[in-house]
Amino acid sequence: MGNNSSLVFLKKNTLKVTLLVASLLFIALIGILSFYNRFAADDYHYISAIRQLGIFGNLWYEYQYWGGRWATNLIWGIVYGNPNSPLVLFAYSFTIIALFTHSVYSLSVKLVKLCGFHHIRKINICLSAMLLVQFMFFITPAKGEVWFWVASTFTYLLSLTFFFYGMSAVLSVKKNFLTYFSIVVFFLYTGGASETYALAYILILILILVLLHRMKINEVKIDSRLLRKKIIIALAALLKSFIILALAPGNA
Repeated sequence: MGNNSSLVFLKKNTLKVTLLVASLLFIALIGILSFYNRFAADDYHYISAIRQLGIFGNLWYEYQYWGGRWATNLIWGIVYGNPNSPLVLFAYSFTIIALFTHSVYSLSVKLVKLCGFHHIRKINICLSAMLLVQFMFFITPAKGEVWFWVASTFTYLLSLTFFFYGMSAVLSVKKNFLTYFSIVVFFLYTGGASETYALAYILILILILVLLHRMKINEVKIDSRLLRKKIIIALAALLKSFIILALAPGNA
């Protein structure tokens, strides 16, 4: 009876079990690749600069003489400040991909609710998000640069991660202090991490505002006034951060 029940369960949930196994294998793959990750290229420049100037000294130097990406220059001292630790690069590499995956899941949950598909279970959304990340990972050229190179992941992958988290907070029905604070923090980082990505985010938020203005109130399954308020806050933080980036003397 036990074997028959297991077979019936597997037949009814073949897709779900397959996605679960694929997800577990992908997590194992990321763990192995993270364990064997190494610093490369520009990483050594930032390690040396932070050792000599400190985190804030390096931030000022880069802003004045090299580029305006103040957000990445501010926080990557977490990794570059501890280059000799055998676990710091493994922990960072694994965590950055885990955060990206969770941000995709978090935003997907909000979008599913916004579209009115309340019957879809969160486990199915989670497996779908994992599948999407796996697809993105395997079709990416130069995976080492995109997913594991510290200088690149802080600038681009973490920027995209924070944008997804920020949009998830924007689409949330919550309106407490923590929600607004997280929106500001996430969009401040996205505005100061990458020039091209920041411009894309600005255009996306403006487009959403335009669409909200043209849509009827009953077409939006969320408090329209609250959504506009959050988007304006996000856009303000994003623009302020981007302006700081754009005005950097080092950009010359």
